[in-house]
Amino acid sequence: MSNPKISISFSKKHLHVYEYLMGKENISAYLNHLIQADMDKQQQEEADWEMKVEEVVVKVLSRLDPKVMSEVTKVEAEKTEAMSQEDKELLNSLF
Repeated sequence: MSNPKISISFSKKHLHVYEYLMGKENISAYLNHLIQADMDKQQQEEADWEMKVEEVVVKVLSRLDPKVMSEVTKVEAEKTEAMSQEDKELLNSLF
């Protein structure tokens, strides 16, 4: 089976982009690299957004009920400890 292929067209206003691409040694690798970087950036932005939402939720909960905040802090500490243990195990398995 051959590799998947696409065809793209360039309007006159984007002729400079076409000319730039033609100067690349491996256009396919170049485009794949750019697209992968864009996908990675989007994934990181989504993770950052999720973390910000969690921070806002924690703030709101802490204002509503200090007991809830105490539980949230406890759960977060357990998560951090568990992640640290996982990291230790990974490092021990590598070395």
